[in-house]
Amino acid sequence: MKKINQPQQKTKRKIQKVKLHKKKKEKISIINQQSDNLGQILERNKNQEKNLKKKRKLINSNLNSEKSLINRGLSLMRKGKFEESIIQFDEAIKLNPKNDEAQALHQLNKTNSKKVYNQQIKPLNQTLKMMKLIIKKAFNQIILGAALFHLNKQKEAELQFQKAISLNPKNEFAQFNMANLLRECDRHKEAIEYYNHVIQINPSDIEYYVEKAFCLQALKKYHNAIECFNQALSLNPDEELTQTLLMNKGTIKCERQVFHQVAFNNLRRNQTATKKLSRYNPKHKEAQKLINNFKLKINNSNKAYDNGTQQNKKQKIKQLAKQKI
Repeated sequence: MKKINQPQQKTKRKIQKVKLHKKKKEKISIINQQSDNLGQILERNKNQEKNLKKKRKLINSNLNSEKSLINRGLSLMRKGKFEESIIQFDEAIKLNPKNDEAQALHQLNKTNSKKVYNQQIKPLNQTLKMMKLIIKKAFNQIILGAALFHLNKQKEAELQFQKAISLNPKNEFAQFNMANLLRECDRHKEAIEYYNHVIQINPSDIEYYVEKAFCLQALKKYHNAIECFNQALSLNPDEELTQTLLMNKGTIKCERQVFHQVAFNNLRRNQTATKKLSRYNPKHKEAQKLINNFKLKINNSNKAYDNGTQQNKKQKIKQLAKQKI
């Protein structure tokens, strides 16, 4: 029996091995098929993504090209190149026939291109060119005038400033330079007129009021000069400039009192103008100098007053003595 069973067992083993091998092959083929399917799916997804990207790029490029074409057309239209602008709008319409903006501009160009150019754009361009030339000329005249003024050539400088003002009367720098030149030449009344023009053009510049105040001070129009300083202070200058303005205002007030030869008591009252400044900034050296100067003036006026009263007393005594005799 043993001899018979051995070959049977061998054949069974062989059959089992064959079956296992077949199963392995089947599994491998299934795995390969699955991997092939996955690969195909991945490729399809990649292709779809690429196609989507291409479509998006095309849409964006079309949109960008539409916008760029419309912008080019508009810039050409502003320059008066209507025929060239129509070509740009046509190309934009070809890319997107539903673009209302391009179609509207296309129609506008065709119907009103010449009228718009002749009635609006052409004269506007001409005026702009003229304005540019005028501004350049006026600017050159101001620079030349300033250079001549620094070289002490006042007459030549005045001519240049006058030319600049005639070209553009609203040029504040031309008016201001002219006013400064006249003030340096002691032509204060004329200078004030130009300072008034400058203030009308630009009423927010503190310097214009200050320079006008100095002119009025030179003409001994102290009340008007003080008003100018008040206007300058109303423009809310910084702390340092406020101190300077208050000091100058105090100086003019004291000058006014000395000019009108006001009595000692009034001089003492007016000294408060500079005292206020010293309170505002006690370390202000110039303010302290002014206060010391006015103290000397007060002492001198006091001595003069005392001398005058003593002389009056002596005269009265002499008169009384004569009457008794």
